[in-house]
Amino acid sequence: MISNYSALYFTHNFIFFFIIFILILTFFLFFFSYFSTLNTFFSSGILLEFFWTVFPSVVVLLLLIPLIFDYSFTSSGELTYYLRASQWRWETTSPEDSSGELLNESFLLSLTYNFPLGSSVNFNLSAYDVLHSFGFNEYFVKIDCVPGVVHRLVLDFFYPGNFIVYCTELCGVQHSVMPMFINIF
Repeated sequence: MISNYSALYFTHNFIFFFIIFILILTFFLFFFSYFSTLNTFFSSGILLEFFWTVFPSVVVLLLLIPLIFDYSFTSSGELTYYLRASQWRWETTSPEDSSGELLNESFLLSLTYNFPLGSSVNFNLSAYDVLHSFGFNEYFVKIDCVPGVVHRLVLDFFYPGNFIVYCTELCGVQHSVMPMFINIF
């Protein structure tokens, strides 16, 4: 099953392809109609009206194809992590920990996770004190961590590498020292 963010990535690339195609086609039509005898071919109104009516309609229908599918239904992840942001640290617990105590607390230090390629992970995100944000640029993710509200994020790791998750909300003086590292192998 495709994840929300990989589907958005596909949709973005699909639409961008058509935008570039239309720009190139428009450039060549203007260029050749101005400098060649093609200008007399398009001077009659019937063929021109047909093209400027049918071609945009077909393009719009093609752009709607990926948007027909509902990307909100994703499978439950293999692993679940509860991440709570407090000023200048990420705290994490796991549902397997019945006591609810913190498994890994990071205060002004980096937090590192290692996930295998192809794994699906649930992140339940919240905050203690102020607004924070889980910013994972390589996977096109920015989820706000709001005190008292739990946001669910499902990520399918389909690209290997070492990535950094930043708090992308200005949460205080030491906002820049709360990175989280995700290694996908």
